[in-house]
Amino acid sequence: PKPHTPFQWEAQDSPEKLQQKIDFLQKNLGHSAIKLNWRDPYAVTLETTFARGDRRMADVIEAAWKAGARFDGWHENLQWSLWEEAFQKCQMDYRKLLEPISVTLPLPWDHIDLGITKAYLKKERLRAYSAEVSPDCKDYLCLGCGIQRKVFAQYVDCYKKNREKGEQNASEVKEKTSLSASASANAVDAGTIRYGRRSRRRKVSQPVIKKRIRVQYTKIGPARFISHLDIVRIFDRAARRAGIALVYTQGFHPHPKLSFGPPLGTGIASVAEFLDMEVLLQQEVDLKTRLNPFLPEGMEILHYQTIFRKVPALAAIINRSVYEVYLEDKDVPEEWIQQWLEQKEVWVERQVKDEIRRVNIRPFVQSMRKKENILHVVIDAQEGRSAKVTEVLESLLSTHGLDYRQFLIQRTGQFVVKDSQMLTPFDVI
Repeated sequence: PKPHTPFQWEAQDSPEKLQQKIDFLQKNLGHSAIKLNWRDPYAVTLETTFARGDRRMADVIEAAWKAGARFDGWHENLQWSLWEEAFQKCQMDYRKLLEPISVTLPLPWDHIDLGITKAYLKKERLRAYSAEVSPDCKDYLCLGCGIQRKVFAQYVDCYKKNREKGEQNASEVKEKTSLSASASANAVDAGTIRYGRRSRRRKVSQPVIKKRIRVQYTKIGPARFISHLDIVRIFDRAARRAGIALVYTQGFHPHPKLSFGPPLGTGIASVAEFLDMEVLLQQEVDLKTRLNPFLPEGMEILHYQTIFRKVPALAAIINRSVYEVYLEDKDVPEEWIQQWLEQKEVWVERQVKDEIRRVNIRPFVQSMRKKENILHVVIDAQEGRSAKVTEVLESLLSTHGLDYRQFLIQRTGQFVVKDSQMLTPFDVI
């Protein structure tokens, strides 16, 4: 029950009850595919007393410290007996701090103003009891959380978004609000929930109307050194700057719903990268025109197409990648390539987390040929496993004293091979 949240008045389970729950989960979730993590119940209890206690907690902390309490956040260093003695010495019952708090009582942290009003937290608490979702105020009417007050105006801008629309927009909002209030006051049915003297209609969150779009983009020039994680951030920020409403996941850390194809190693260029993005259903927009001005140098949307039916993820269906290696003035004889292809096994060492594994990459290389000093490599994926183009090149060139990192490597195509047909990711939607 953290302060300054709608649940600051709730009760915290005792350490004994928390341990019972942990034991229950350990007993009933004994499966190799499930990993169970938990906090020490007594450490959780300490955190709650620190968060909910008043100024008297300072004496408790000092007494525990003098008794030898150190680094209590680490399970092996937590000595709960020292804290119990400290509470007793300061004549405080820590269990009282775990009990529910009446919403009518003043709280030790009431004098701290974080912007959100206490009245709004109470409303959110009631909405939580009714399993109601509060809409995002950036997309809907202002919820009146209190952060719009002048003292906080310089830190937030969500309430300013419609300011440029003038008084007409303000009057429309006022009219909608009054109509909604009138409808709520007059509506009485089985779904009405009463809080005190007022009545409120139970609100059902509307499902997000969205669509999926498949996009092909480039990653060349300096952009080839951008990591995959940064690519996700780039599309998120570019969409926001372009005014394109992406669909986000739910939870404490929402992120845009972007689904990418097989990952590309850092430093490798590509003119055939694909991703599926989910956007709110709105007036059709030209992604190329809207997004390209906000993408960094080397990244450009080449083509996009709306997905009208349920299709598998890109990473699950793309099973062939085509690469070009620009050898420039270096001589790579055909004999080297032929000797490599004639091998039945080509073993490489691959770093997987904290261990090194030996992998046979030969079955994944479908073809390799040289034409006009450009090495063409085709690599297939089989049952979710594949070879990296860098592994192929290193095994081919390192034995002859050449370092593959001096050459520009570019992915020129990604395909879906099915029933002897080679289709593009756009052909299967």
